Amino acid sequence: MYNWVRSLLAILLLFVGLMTMAQVNHQINIGPSNSTLEKLLEEITDKSGYYFSYNPDQINPLQVVSFKIQDATIHQVLDHLSSILGIKYTVVQNQIILNQLEEVGQAAPQKIEYFVLSGYVTDAASGEDLIGATVYNQATQIGTQTNEFGFFSLQLPEGSTTIQIGYLGYKTQYIHKQLDRNLSIKIALKLSKIDLPSVIIDVQRDEITLHHDIGPVQINPTQQPLIPDLGGDNGFIRALGAYPGIKTQSDGSAFFFVRGGIKDQNLIIIDDAPIYNPSHLFGFYSLVLPSATRHIKIYKNDMPVQLGDRLSSIIDVRTKDGNLHNFYFGGTLNPLVYQFALEGPIKKEKSSFFASFRRSNFGWLTKASSPDLDINFLDFNLKWNYKINTNNRIYMTIVSGDDALNNQGSLSNNQTGIKWENVSTSVRWNHIFNPKLFSNTTIYTGSYQYLVRSPTDLWHAGLGTLAFKSDFTWYNHPKLQTKFGFEIKGYFFNPGKVLQGDLGSFLPNITPNYTSHTIQYADISGSPSPKWTWHIGYRLSNWANLGPATYYLFSPDQLSHDTIRVPAGTYHSYTRIDPRFALSYLPNQYSAIKFSVGIYHQYLQRISNSTSPFTAFEIWLPAGPNIRPQKTSQWALDYTHILFKQKLQFNAALYYKNLTHQIDYKPHAQLFLNPLVEGELRFGSLTAYGLELMLQKSSGRLNGWITYTFSRAIRHNPSNTSNTVYPAIHDRPHDLSIITNYQLKKRMTLSAFWTSQTGSAFSSPTGYYTYNQSVIPVYGKKHNDRLPNYHRLDVAIKLKLNKNTDQKFNHYLSFSIYNVLAFKNAIDINFNKIQDSNGHPIVPTNVLANQQLIAVQTDLIRFLPSISYKFKL
Repeated sequence: MYNWVRSLLAILLLFVGLMTMAQVNHQINIGPSNSTLEKLLEEITDKSGYYFSYNPDQINPLQVVSFKIQDATIHQVLDHLSSILGIKYTVVQNQIILNQLEEVGQAAPQKIEYFVLSGYVTDAASGEDLIGATVYNQATQIGTQTNEFGFFSLQLPEGSTTIQIGYLGYKTQYIHKQLDRNLSIKIALKLSKIDLPSVIIDVQRDEITLHHDIGPVQINPTQQPLIPDLGGDNGFIRALGAYPGIKTQSDGSAFFFVRGGIKDQNLIIIDDAPIYNPSHLFGFYSLVLPSATRHIKIYKNDMPVQLGDRLSSIIDVRTKDGNLHNFYFGGTLNPLVYQFALEGPIKKEKSSFFASFRRSNFGWLTKASSPDLDINFLDFNLKWNYKINTNNRIYMTIVSGDDALNNQGSLSNNQTGIKWENVSTSVRWNHIFNPKLFSNTTIYTGSYQYLVRSPTDLWHAGLGTLAFKSDFTWYNHPKLQTKFGFEIKGYFFNPGKVLQGDLGSFLPNITPNYTSHTIQYADISGSPSPKWTWHIGYRLSNWANLGPATYYLFSPDQLSHDTIRVPAGTYHSYTRIDPRFALSYLPNQYSAIKFSVGIYHQYLQRISNSTSPFTAFEIWLPAGPNIRPQKTSQWALDYTHILFKQKLQFNAALYYKNLTHQIDYKPHAQLFLNPLVEGELRFGSLTAYGLELMLQKSSGRLNGWITYTFSRAIRHNPSNTSNTVYPAIHDRPHDLSIITNYQLKKRMTLSAFWTSQTGSAFSSPTGYYTYNQSVIPVYGKKHNDRLPNYHRLDVAIKLKLNKNTDQKFNHYLSFSIYNVLAFKNAIDINFNKIQDSNGHPIVPTNVLANQQLIAVQTDLIRFLPSISYKFKL
């Protein structure tokens, strides 16, 4: 392994050295000329490919310069120029920075007048806005990133200026402007012509140097996906497990844990609207489609004050706006699923749309063995946008997902089964008040519904929200920026209700819950020098429980002793403030260090004591008289360093979290159809800490990353009589992942993903006893054992079928194998089943027989090949 890495690095260094020598040794001829410095620098740029940055208040671009040089390298040209003008220069990549030589007794500098350069950065081919593009002026060392709508604003000194605009996968562009007033521009970047696969995460050196933004994980789904397909889906949730600090529960599960937090402490938003269950088919497929996604940002710490309220992570998904220039139609065909997408302009340069549809195709799998069984899912995405004018734009997004598992029966009225659905909608209005003030106003809804049907009855549970929010960004100073805003939300909770049938006549009546949630926030960020960046902010929340409602009071031993019925209005509330602070430091242009600390609160909780890795019956409850808001105080230290001429990037993160008011359950808790469900809950705390390491290579024929995480998640529950301190179910101390992407040929790419993890914690018997000729297990401390270690290797090969990459019709064939080495990765171990002579569990077990209990290990996917055909027209 070491020899392989050393050889690879030697090749990369040789390649970079040759490229650099080729640029440096290029012969340049200029003059004789007698023109302004500005025109001379433009001529040097044309002949060398190097761009200039300087402060016009120090170096006059209109001064006349006599210049002549023949057969010179760029460094000889610069040496000659610096001797004539008495200036010094610095070369950074293809950028030359000019500075005035320091002089003793210089006159006091004149007052500098600043103007605002603002606008949008877009994709030249589609017209879509680019999120997170870097916009930088090297002379003043002032830079920024485009926001989630592609907008940027820079305050620069008066005079001639050059800005550099860059984005992963696109050609860097340099724009020269004469600033004597505020300017608004539109910059269209072209895709890089290098036809090499790239990893889906990348933080280039410019982003580190300019923005100190090394905390969140940024994913560009338009890059080559590295995670091999599972049944025709490249798995957004599965892909999360490849990043340090994020662990998926098991094969086929939609549950994931971030830095020691539990499952419901992660929030996924799509264009600002929440998704409460991001899975299809109990977790095998993801609701988030890469083909419909433009940009994803994952916050594991230092979460923005305008987003919340979760303790562990926020995953901010931004969907495609739709091509403003041309129509495109594409899709994926697989034996198990198929999907199609259409995008294009409604009115060119003014309005566009994007629509996608996906549906499962499992009928042929179950038709022979279970002809009445119907398993299916479908989802639909629609995005529409319209540019009213240069200062106003509106967007609308609809995301819908439905799942069903039904047994049709011989008669139509004998149908039984379950169904669940997600629907989210958002309508947003962007408005530019002036070049320094940008706003985004949003109305959104999010809904999750769960239904269980029998031939006579229908049971329903769900959660819904309706919200209004307005976010403002004020670029009030060249080195100061303020974000502020407010949000008003209303929630509806249905813990479970019989909608039809006789079952509701004798089941207990469970009243729904209504709450309101108001938020006000502000955050100020500043950069006193190119090496330092800081931000400080707060998020102020008020959570109010609304009547009419019925709730219960419980004694210290969790027994109900009183029933309270309240009329309409607020009967209980919480007010909490969450402060945030972060400080970044750049020791040099290749390194960045960031420290962040903050307090976070969460008012929603998913109630489930099941250890199943699949989504099942879910009950959501609000904070209230008996459930206090969950809270965490956490800090994190991040370090990033670029190695070997920007070919490798190393990241390290250290974190510590203390979570309080964490929900646990009493033994054999009854959570469904229980009006006294809050009495089944127990409360404690959780301590999480860890170290995350990541080494990545983001370009070349061979690219990918290696990550290792050491982490612990320890629960503290004083009400647990067996032991008060024990590892959480998701406590997995060691986690190693390796992703590689190798271009075998121009049109053929090989991908591989390896992961190894410590097994999950669970409770195993410490002994047995016999009662009435039955063997009964005896349990001791909670989570005293672990499942076997988890190992998996996935491989995939992607072939581009058309030889000409510039054709209007492009199509691909992808073949992948999930768990190619057929590891038996256990999802659980049971001790209450007896095996027959073939090793299969006997269900139901004959408990009267004198037979010894046997541990039965359940695994899910040992080997699963998949083939998909993808096309785009």
